[in-house]
Amino acid sequence: MNQQFKTVSASLPPDALAKKLADAARFIRCHSVASIFHAGSGHPGGALSSADLFACLYGAEMNVWPNAVNEPTRDRFVLSKGHAAPALYATGAHYGFCDPKESLKLRKLNSPFQGHPHVLDLPWVETSTGSLGQGISVAIGMAIGLKLQNNPARVYTLLGDGELQEGEVW
Repeated sequence: MNQQFKTVSASLPPDALAKKLADAARFIRCHSVASIFHAGSGHPGGALSSADLFACLYGAEMNVWPNAVNEPTRDRFVLSKGHAAPALYATGAHYGFCDPKESLKLRKLNSPFQGHPHVLDLPWVETSTGSLGQGISVAIGMAIGLKLQNNPARVYTLLGDGELQEGEVW
């Protein structure tokens, strides 16, 4: 569960938590569509289909928070389905990992918010993605490395339907 939301989520009645997560998912959907509109290109389907998952992971499940992106015991998220980047950026905007106005600069020159996440531009992103099928391998490697270090952090990944046809995923 997310450190900054852990006490809030734990103390919320189930209906209140469900509303909080539904509001987050609504923000993620709206912000994703707005960034794709401003970019003039993007993948709305991949972003919209990910919104509820991102809201739940970052809002109630993952142990990750904006002021400690380098904390060794934080949970990790790998977006293998790189074309859903607008939803990841919107999630970052909602949960305080990045500036909401800046995250609307999707695919703009000199913006860190490109069509696929890039680890050097966004310190809260675990790895650069975009090549189909590679995210699951990265996530498995991270999980094994953490386990070998006796680190309690968990690793989550999101794959897209198209990349499930890649040999590396098989």
